[in-house]
Amino acid sequence: MENTKTMNIGKAGVTDAFIEELMTMMRKNKTVKIRALKSALEDAAIGETAREVASKTNTNLEDVRGHTFTLSKKK
Repeated sequence: MENTKTMNIGKAGVTDAFIEELMTMMRKNKTVKIRALKSALEDAAIGETAREVASKTNTNLEDVRGHTFTLSKKK
């Protein structure tokens, strides 16, 4: 994927600061790949977390593999 940046979800999980940073990255890039630490997921599955992040940032959830998911700008 061209123009793809990467972010990590740390042990604090999906915070307001994480969402703000992701939204800033999405303004500058077409796609962003996000990796979640196992400790960040706690009881939530990666798919649930990915859908939550996509919903909060108004982006498309492109792919989920392992502890990684990809978001893209809505057209």
